[in-house]
Amino acid sequence: MYYRLLLSFLFLIPSGLFAQVNPKANSSFIIKKKSASSEIRAVIVGISDYENEDIPDLQYAHKDALAFAEFLKSPSGGSVNPQNIKFYINNEATGGNIHKALYWLLKESKENDLNYIYFSGHGDVETIYNDEPGHFLVYDSPSSIYQINSLRLDDLRRIINTLTSVNKSQVVMISDACRSGKLAGSEVNGAQATTAALAAQFSNEVKIMSCQPDEYSVEGKQWGGGRGLFSYHLIEGLIGMADQNDNQEIVLKEIQRYLEDQFDLETSNIKQTPVTVGDRNQLIAQVDLIALDALRLQKFPDQSETLVAAINEKSSEDDLLEKFYSAIAEKNLLSENPQDKTASYYFAQINLDEKYSAKAPIIKGDLIAALQDDAQKAINNYLSLDPEELNRRWFSDKNDYGKYSKFLNEAARLAGDFHYLFPQLKTKAIYFDVVSERIQLQFDKAKNSEYGPLVEKLNSALIYQSRSPFVYNELGLLHLRIGNLDEAIKAFDECLSMSPNWAMALSNKSFVYQKKGELDKSIKLAKAAIEISPDFTSALTNLSISQIHNGQYEEALKSLDKYLSINPTNCSHLTNKGLCLLKLKRYEEADSLFNSAIECNPKLLNPHINKSLIYRETKQFPQAIEELNVAVSKNPYHAHTYHSLGLTYEDMGKDSEAIEYYGKAIELDSNHYCRYYQALLFLKSGETEKAIQNLNYYLEHVEPLDKWALFDNACAHAVMDDYNGFKSLMDKSIEAGFSSNKELEEINYLQKYREKGYIKEYIDRMK
Repeated sequence: MYYRLLLSFLFLIPSGLFAQVNPKANSSFIIKKKSASSEIRAVIVGISDYENEDIPDLQYAHKDALAFAEFLKSPSGGSVNPQNIKFYINNEATGGNIHKALYWLLKESKENDLNYIYFSGHGDVETIYNDEPGHFLVYDSPSSIYQINSLRLDDLRRIINTLTSVNKSQVVMISDACRSGKLAGSEVNGAQATTAALAAQFSNEVKIMSCQPDEYSVEGKQWGGGRGLFSYHLIEGLIGMADQNDNQEIVLKEIQRYLEDQFDLETSNIKQTPVTVGDRNQLIAQVDLIALDALRLQKFPDQSETLVAAINEKSSEDDLLEKFYSAIAEKNLLSENPQDKTASYYFAQINLDEKYSAKAPIIKGDLIAALQDDAQKAINNYLSLDPEELNRRWFSDKNDYGKYSKFLNEAARLAGDFHYLFPQLKTKAIYFDVVSERIQLQFDKAKNSEYGPLVEKLNSALIYQSRSPFVYNELGLLHLRIGNLDEAIKAFDECLSMSPNWAMALSNKSFVYQKKGELDKSIKLAKAAIEISPDFTSALTNLSISQIHNGQYEEALKSLDKYLSINPTNCSHLTNKGLCLLKLKRYEEADSLFNSAIECNPKLLNPHINKSLIYRETKQFPQAIEELNVAVSKNPYHAHTYHSLGLTYEDMGKDSEAIEYYGKAIELDSNHYCRYYQALLFLKSGETEKAIQNLNYYLEHVEPLDKWALFDNACAHAVMDDYNGFKSLMDKSIEAGFSSNKELEEINYLQKYREKGYIKEYIDRMK
């Protein structure tokens, strides 16, 4: 036996629905057609097997949908023409297909027509906001950030309002949005919140609900060989089992009583209470006596899934349509050359031919759905942290994101400005355009200023759809590239406020705090991301690097071992693990890992630089210099190698050689922090003006609030007997956190200046 949490309703949107019911008729469910020209249409969706592994599968949602489709085709359900039923279960129930079918309802429905919308699957929200719409999860919905691809309840509200108020047609909505297991909204009672959203958005309907809040809806094999208890007995009741007074009519209170009786009989150990809201005497069905007699004898046997093929047949009555659908199947959808034989080319011809006028909206819907398909898969792969997709976004200048943007813009154009999907399509189109440009800029090593226009462009996407966490995530990445770390944090905070369980955004925010030097925050966020996605290598990388910078080498080793168990060939992380062992004085193990990293990727420089650290710490200076010269031979333009050479010569007491190598590093990178090391040697050698020049540049361009650089610059001004400069810089140093008088008392180059009154003043002040 399996369980479904509350989200099951039958919605009847009143519009004089029952005025034409003939109580003596034998084959009509809910209403009779008002005229011979009236039509009954249905969009039926049932999803038990979701594409994303993190969305728990259901058992029989697809079978409940099959049963309802078969019911509509029967005399009891109105003998609906199969051509008027759009039916999708499991992998067919994609967002594109469902929205296409709803668009078909909007285009086809006329006054007095009857429309069924049936959904059986998961319902959830991620957070509770005043504007949180709630979502029905479609087959290819992500496990978080539902906004990207779902059937949003506020969209459903607009569709139903249009059908009833503009098209003047009638709507029956049946929702069995079940929840089984942990979804993104579990911690905020997502299913209950979606229930509340449904109740708030549809205010005039008759409701039949499978259970009360916080109860569970049961499903199992004992009902029709595998069905939901609610759906199974609801259909039985509508066929006629609920007709308690045998008048061949079923009103709401009879359905209520029938469901209560069945639930009491069959769920003795589980509390499940059906709920109905509305006029208790409202007529909702008429009884087909033939079907009722058959049901009483056979108890409505389980339906064959071969119904899917019959209901979803596509017409290929002529060559032009066949070419159109062949182009869609081959994903030959759109070309910059309008004469290329793409699906768009064939649709343009179809759209101009009057003989297709009746079918054109359906055909256009197929094209709109196809244009979204690959883009949606790319987003879903990104959200699920697919390694290939992540690699494509960060390390490949060959990508399809620009193509996705063009496809989505074309889908938006076909849908039109007033289509409920238009804002979503435009938002995603802009998003992919920016992603494509950002990747290309990254490969071209763009200047920070070149990212600014992308920020402006991405902000324009929020005009179409403000609740777009994936847009805020990309904004955070752009601000990170520019160096606006505080703005990046704000963007990631907005993203996480809408999708708090998205590991990618948590990891990205962790990286920003790492760049800011706020390592405890970085570590906490990386751990949160790993708790959600234990094998997320980017989060493991951020965690290990922050732990290394924080001096937590034993913890970093654990994080690196976890990473290397997933990806044992990451040469850089072999180097990082060796660095941790070096810091723990486990030199032999560290040296072995550095050698493994070099063997893994002979082009790497850091293993050689780190091997030189082992030799420096063990006073084997010639071997350290030899290792660094190997690194120089591999890449003579790497500033950090020359910095390491400078440190090695300084340890050897060869200050002039050290100054020379620091200078080479500065030539390659004017903002390299070895400028500070060179300034200290200038102070030591008495070249005070050069020291001040370097320190001023370092404080202006590299690290403005470095308390030690401020202190050393103050000392240099003391050597120059510049009282005002000394005092100003000492005050700034103290403000930045400098608090020791030991250096003022002991630094050699200050020895002959130490008796000056203003230096003694600060020595006494900090005692």
